[in-house]
Amino acid sequence: MWFASLVRGGMGNVYLVHDRQADAEVGLKMLNEAAGIDLYRFKREFRGLADFRHPNLVTLHELFSEGELWFFTMEYVAGVPFDRFLPTSSSVPSDLRRLRRTTLQLCEGVQAMHEAGSIHRDLKPSNVLVTAAGRVVILDFGLAICTPAANMRCTKTNRKSPCERWPRRKQDCGHRRC
Repeated sequence: MWFASLVRGGMGNVYLVHDRQADAEVGLKMLNEAAGIDLYRFKREFRGLADFRHPNLVTLHELFSEGELWFFTMEYVAGVPFDRFLPTSSSVPSDLRRLRRTTLQLCEGVQAMHEAGSIHRDLKPSNVLVTAAGRVVILDFGLAICTPAANMRCTKTNRKSPCERWPRRKQDCGHRRC
């Protein structure tokens, strides 16, 4: 097994690893300390969007632990942070078209999260990658929270909301049933 460090964060580190079962490169996020609020947030980050698929949100695969170590795997996105992709001058029409396309994808990803009942709360250029093909992908859902609207929408469609799939503290969601 091989790996390469991609990102070091406050709550965990992300590595590029080879998944032998899928025979593919994936991102592996490892929690620094498996205790208290950090473990809660780590699990919430995964569970909040694990079953959700959208082209502008990173796809999460599997949550697992090995002893005291906690990990989850996700789609590997080869890209650059949003601010490094943006044009340095907006006077060139092709740069404006590129900016419009990427901004539209960013808005579609945020809208998809909101429709799923989640608010990112940490949207910044380093949490948004743009691939060489121009695909915009939102990452890092560690501070995301569910909204009361998630329960209302999911009740109408008879599906469980993220709030109902796993226990949460009332203040994280704002819904009295969570």
